[in-house]
Amino acid sequence: MPKYLFLLLALGSLASGCGSARSGAADSFPFNLRGEDTRFRISMDTDQSPSTTRPTRELGDAELCYIVAGDGSIECFTFGSLLILGPGDGIALVEDNPMLDLRAADNNSKNTAALRTLGVVALIGASVERLPEALADYIQDPGDNAAVAIALAEQLVAHNQVDLPGYGRGGRFNVAVELTHSGRKRLREALRARPGQSTVPALLRINTSYPTHADFSLSRSDALLYHWRRINR
Repeated sequence: MPKYLFLLLALGSLASGCGSARSGAADSFPFNLRGEDTRFRISMDTDQSPSTTRPTRELGDAELCYIVAGDGSIECFTFGSLLILGPGDGIALVEDNPMLDLRAADNNSKNTAALRTLGVVALIGASVERLPEALADYIQDPGDNAAVAIALAEQLVAHNQVDLPGYGRGGRFNVAVELTHSGRKRLREALRARPGQSTVPALLRINTSYPTHADFSLSRSDALLYHWRRINR
């Protein structure tokens, strides 16, 4: 079995809680990815003891994993992801997961599992790639948690690499993030131009007023934050 498939299965266990990670698989073949604003590596934590891998909170039914980002977090669901900066204050990073309903044409369960895991990796990757833009927009038009966004942006700008620990149902992983020239420039400009008072952007900020879970008029962004709020009651 190719080394990359061992990593797929290991990451898949994080999302599903099924099986166990093969020791050293991610260390020998980490996912090294690059976007416009970020370069990053997704790898399994080599220490998979219960004391280090257990999530710090319970994951919701639709939640795949979460990544600790300073005093905030990136919450990954089956249908998208959010950057959470504070209670009821979330920014949609990814609002769709095109691979969610895809299956292997040959009905092979292992192939389907690998395909789903690729979807999880793509979701994590797209969320990390959109982090600088989301932070820059929030800083320039802040809500109640501007200090959290500013601290995370300053951390990313000040260091060549920032390690963000992630937790799934089957263990812990790590996302090592580096800003590209574009991402660093975006955040530096946002930090320099940040306003002195808070306003709430109409398009970026998610509506935090929810009638009921049965209200199907909720947008995907609203639904993402709704699920997050249910988990963190």
